[in-house]
Amino acid sequence: MEHPLTHERLKELFSYNPNTGLFTRLVATANRTYVGEIAGYQNTIGYTILRVDYKIYYAHRLAWFYMTGEWPSKHIDHIDGKKSNNCFANLRNASQAENMQNVTKARKDSSSGFLGVFKNRNKWTACIGIDGKLKYLGIFNTPELASEAYLAAKRELHPFGIL
Repeated sequence: MEHPLTHERLKELFSYNPNTGLFTRLVATANRTYVGEIAGYQNTIGYTILRVDYKIYYAHRLAWFYMTGEWPSKHIDHIDGKKSNNCFANLRNASQAENMQNVTKARKDSSSGFLGVFKNRNKWTACIGIDGKLKYLGIFNTPELASEAYLAAKRELHPFGIL
């Protein structure tokens, strides 16, 4: 995919601090932007967004581009799982599967409230994704027991994951 934003243009508009993960404006590009201000805003799911030349970019992808001079070839994973932590040491180029290993919370619509656990009649089933396939971990009497089995499997099978 070709990107209209060049490395030179990015560095002309912003300074990036790899220790804080923050972008600072070097140029005022609109009426309500000021030189020296922290650029970007958090979207509803926690990622920092920057608007550059009328296009929207994720700050973690811009940080990678700023530091390496190359657009990420894959997904950019936040190692600590915090979407707003764009310190360069917290970012890594990852496949979709590796990036998904870093999921730490169940979806809001989860029937159990636990990652990898769902209700199966009056019991609870634990499953984990590995290499694009779902691995069955067993049926348990409580969601907590199923979650323990899932977390044990996650520690063993998801090297990119954090726990």
